[in-house]
Amino acid sequence: MMAIAAKNTIGTRSKIIATLGPVSSSLAAIEQLVEAGVDVFRLNMAHGTRAEHETSIGRIRECSVRHRRPVAVLVDLAGPKIRLGELAHDPYECRIGDEIRFVRGDAADCESSFTTNYGRLIDELSDGDRIMLADGVVELKVLDASQDEAVCQVIEGGTIRSRQGVNLPGVALSVPAMTEDDFDNAHWSAELGVDFISLSFVRSPEEIVDLKKLVRSHSSQAMVIAKIEKREALDRLDEIILASDGVMVARGDLGVEIDVAETPIVQKHM
Repeated sequence: MMAIAAKNTIGTRSKIIATLGPVSSSLAAIEQLVEAGVDVFRLNMAHGTRAEHETSIGRIRECSVRHRRPVAVLVDLAGPKIRLGELAHDPYECRIGDEIRFVRGDAADCESSFTTNYGRLIDELSDGDRIMLADGVVELKVLDASQDEAVCQVIEGGTIRSRQGVNLPGVALSVPAMTEDDFDNAHWSAELGVDFISLSFVRSPEEIVDLKKLVRSHSSQAMVIAKIEKREALDRLDEIILASDGVMVARGDLGVEIDVAETPIVQKHM
C-alpha cells in the first residue's frame, strides 16, 4: 500500500469520510487511514458480507481507542437500486435511433430486449418517459408502453452491460424506500451501535422518520442521513432536511436525474 501522509484534522469543521473496500479494510490499512486523518468510515452494504463488515467495525473501534480520538462508522443502506438483468448480448451497443424493448421476466429473449430487477417497471412507465442507462451515458425515450413491454428509442447511444444501473428521471415509482435487506441491515446496524445510518434514494421525509423509529426501537442514538439522489427529493428538500440528522449528496445518481450542470448549484443550496 502506498504510504499516506499523516494530517491532523481534529478541531476542523470539515471531516473526511473514507469508504472501505477489499483493499482498504485490513487493520493495517485502517490504521494508516486513521493516522492520515479519516474521521468517518463508510460501509457500503451493497457490497461485501455482514461478517466482513462486522470485522471492519471491530478494527475501526480498535484504531479509535488506540489513537484516543473518535472515529465514526457510517452504514450506507443500499436502497432499491434498479439494475438491468443479464443481457442476451453482453456488452451491447445502443445506437442512436435504434429501438429496444423492456420486457417482463428474468431473461431477455433477444439482444435488443432488456429485463430489470424491478418487476413493476413496465407497469409504471408511460409514453414519453426518459430512461437513463450506464450512469447516464445512454438515454432512451419510451415510445409505447403496453401491458407486456415498453418499446423505447435510443436518443443518446453508448455501450451497456449486464447489471448496470437504470435511472428514471421524473418517473414516479411505487418501489419502497427500503428493501428487506435494508430493514435487516438497519436492525443489525442499530444493534451494533454504529454512529450513522444513511438511506439511499430518499424521496420523502416520511421515509427518514420511519428509519429513525426503527433505529430508536433498538435504543440506538445513530444519526440518520438522507442521501439526495432523486429529483423527488429536491421537490421536498426542506422537509427532508428537517427530518434528517444530515444529508449526503450522491452526485453520481443525482447528476443523472437532473442536468449534471445543476448539481453543484443544488448542493450549494442545501
